[in-house]
Amino acid sequence: MSRDLDYERMLYDVEESSKLNGFIMLNIMINLKKCSIEQLAIGLYLYRFSNILRVILSEMEQNKEISLEIPQWDYFNLDTVLTPFLTEKYNERFQKGFIELISRNLITVDKDEVIINEDNVSTHINEIIRNEYVYKKSKYVSKVIERYRIDILNEIISEIVGELND
Repeated sequence: MSRDLDYERMLYDVEESSKLNGFIMLNIMINLKKCSIEQLAIGLYLYRFSNILRVILSEMEQNKEISLEIPQWDYFNLDTVLTPFLTEKYNERFQKGFIELISRNLITVDKDEVIINEDNVSTHINEIIRNEYVYKKSKYVSKVIERYRIDILNEIISEIVGELND
């Protein structure tokens, strides 16, 4: 069977979409209201790497809940397969999605703090959270970010990625 390069390119374009990654970060911001740039970068990372999110949530004893809501295929996407090799949090996906949110005036940045622009977001909130899967998974990501300090969360992620490498 030959490869369908057009289809592969389309999937790549979806994964790399600044709008999609901005949408995911916006859903995280709806839950957090404000956070640091690093917390938002880790949030997008955890969203992409469901296998790491699942391990952290199991430590928080919330794994049963998320297992029911995140489909099995999400644990076996290309990102999760490449987990040991994709550890960068400030990658192009994050940067382009972040710029997308700023350019649409959905977030503001003050020094290192990212703040959701409630006025602009509230008028479209029903449209934003309509995708229940993205919204629910973003809630779990937000719980993790709220629970752990950034340095601790980075250590946890490093340990998990190291374990996956062994």
